[in-house]
Amino acid sequence: VHDLCAERRGKFTCDKRRDKQTIIAEMKPIYDYTNDRIDFESFGYQTETDELWTEEREPDDSVTARGIEFMKWLATRPENSI
Repeated sequence: VHDLCAERRGKFTCDKRRDKQTIIAEMKPIYDYTNDRIDFESFGYQTETDELWTEEREPDDSVTARGIEFMKWLATRPENSI
């Protein structure tokens, strides 16, 4: 999932992104079968850990602004069906 597409950040650990290495390890069987890889940079994973998650709940205006940025990013994608 793209970092901009997260529901709401902060406070609850279920809203925290897993570390890149955890995701890679969990996806290894699929990678081995398909020879595919996740392009973390394209999906906004700039760091190994979720540095955007905090103990404070993300405010509504921030969630709205991030949703708008995600829609702008989505409009740049070449896929016809997502």
